Amino acid sequence: MARSVAALVKGYTEFDQDMNLRGLLLNKVGSAAHGMWLKEALAAAAAAAQGQDAEAGLAAVQVLGCIPKDAAVAVPERHLGLTMPHEQQQQQQQQQQQDASENDEKQQQQQQQQQQQQQVPDCEASSSSTPSHAVQIGGGSSSSSSSRNDKIVSLLPSGTEILYALGLGSRVVGVSGFCDYPPEARGKPVAVRSLIDVDAMTSDEIEQAMQGFKASGSSPFEVDVQLLAQQRPGLVLTQDACGTCDADCSLVCKALQQAGLFHTTTQVLVLHPKTLAEVLDSILAVGRAAGAVEAAVELVEQLQQRLAKVAAKWLPDVKAAAGAADASGQQPGDSPDRITWQQIVAWAPDVLLLSPCSRSPAAAMHDVTLLTQQPGFADLAAVRSGQTYVVDHGLFSRPGPRLWDGVELLAELLYGGCSDSSSSSNSGSGSGDDCRDGSQQQQQQQQQKEGALVLKLLSVSEEGVVSWGPVDI
Repeated sequence: MARSVAALVKGYTEFDQDMNLRGLLLNKVGSAAHGMWLKEALAAAAAAAQGQDAEAGLAAVQVLGCIPKDAAVAVPERHLGLTMPHEQQQQQQQQQQQDASENDEKQQQQQQQQQQQQQVPDCEASSSSTPSHAVQIGGGSSSSSSSRNDKIVSLLPSGTEILYALGLGSRVVGVSGFCDYPPEARGKPVAVRSLIDVDAMTSDEIEQAMQGFKASGSSPFEVDVQLLAQQRPGLVLTQDACGTCDADCSLVCKALQQAGLFHTTTQVLVLHPKTLAEVLDSILAVGRAAGAVEAAVELVEQLQQRLAKVAAKWLPDVKAAAGAADASGQQPGDSPDRITWQQIVAWAPDVLLLSPCSRSPAAAMHDVTLLTQQPGFADLAAVRSGQTYVVDHGLFSRPGPRLWDGVELLAELLYGGCSDSSSSSNSGSGSGDDCRDGSQQQQQQQQQKEGALVLKLLSVSEEGVVSWGPVDI
């Protein structure tokens, strides 16, 4: 069979006189001996063709090398379209292996689904009447409101504020560790706590800790399963908008499963509104779930009236000033975006509102001070004009009734005649209050700062020292 390679080469060279075939790579060579036989067959054929031109034909072809036979790099082939018997057996074996693998995969998927159903509650809405930004889980349909005696656990600050605004504070038996408004909420048992002490850490330290939890795939929050089991609430409020702001729905559902409250009358309402209109819908959803529909409707109407007054009072001024626009370009309902200081400088805002996450103005001053030390801070138009403020985070980030306080506050700051209390206390003469000694004045100003919802930038010295004062609204 080795002579067949010589026949092939001879056929190609003599069939096409224009082909300049000078070298061969012998493929699928079974062994070194096989390669030697192929070379000897070519050499013998070349010797027989000595009378031909030595520069052309079979005599001019050299063997450049041999490629060993390797099943891993073999190319499938068919002879006259026929399948060989051994190939049929291989195909049958491969098909059997593939079928067995697919069956094993299906069984594994079924087992995983069964385990998930046993461990985590179904997170689909139980009623199409519930808005997509207020999803109800378990506890029957949303049309059957909870009893007015049912206990309620709120695992997010905005939910707690909604409940108190509806007059349901007495039914609340558990809150989040971040629930600090109204003040009465601070005395409620804590049903979920952060594993990160945000009060004792800087923003950079909090960010590093959060990234550590994210990398490990664990949650930075811990739900008190024992408290849930003891209180057996009829309604639980949670969220799924931000897993770093508070416990999300998946963590809460697992805790309910561990507390034996899943597949019971306990219903879970998942809130995640992104606009003022959706916040109003969420208030109505909480009212329906808690059996306080009338109070919810009344609260929504009040909030709508307040928003209408703001628009009626300030809209003409907004139009006259050619409108106030968000320099970042974000639209209502957009997800939060992480921005850099370079972007803020590039936007050149006329008004700058600083609202560090989960902090009051007084508690945020450490982070704000770091921000004021950034290059270009003193050159911003908002700084030069005194239109830089530190505002309470809860008025702008918690999707509850106090957002309307934030809207009114923002309107006052942009177009109102609000004045900072520090400047008014230092002006004038003759009153007993203005004649206090310096230490008393400083003490009162410090107390005002600690309780203020808004601090206004008063001055920036040449050395970069920044002075802030509380604002009277």
